[in-house]
Amino acid sequence: INEILANSKKIIIAGHVNPDPDCMGSSLAVYSILKSMGKEVTLFRSDKYPYNGDFLEYADVATETVPDFEPDLYFILDSATPERTTEPFFTKMAASKSRKILFDHHRHKDNGFYDAEVTDEGASATAAIVYRWAKSLGHELTKSEAEDICFGIFGDTGGLRYASTHKEALRIVADLAEKINYGDFCSKFFEN
Repeated sequence: INEILANSKKIIIAGHVNPDPDCMGSSLAVYSILKSMGKEVTLFRSDKYPYNGDFLEYADVATETVPDFEPDLYFILDSATPERTTEPFFTKMAASKSRKILFDHHRHKDNGFYDAEVTDEGASATAAIVYRWAKSLGHELTKSEAEDICFGIFGDTGGLRYASTHKEALRIVADLAEKINYGDFCSKFFEN
């Protein structure tokens, strides 16, 4: 994955239709991390993001128009089934010779569509996979990236209340709480 990224300048990030907090948070965190690496990044979303995520940095940069340029890389998050990125986006991506990366925590059948994947059904959220990847790069998460990842994990764990909340999710959120105002974050997530 890191080799593919090193050889990619123009990148399009996308997730699944009707993006939920995990799709949103994962996409925004990856967008920010790639921008910090000097990449030209476009964020595509099929529909509006969840309204309680409006406070997140970059929440307003995504386009709902399929980009009309050919990227070096498609970076897909939380959408193991590539068709779930929307029919027009999938059609463009499937016809492209550009590289494709997937980060996801859902079960899927590897059909060779992606050039590289990080999938883990045991992860609480795709945002947890993004967290691991950032750590493996030695990337120091910013406050906004920490909020993005926390938002994704909260979304798929019901604010750390669902069965998908396990030790790793708790450890990640505890680490992220060092960077964010946790009480303020919880108020925005639950009360917006």
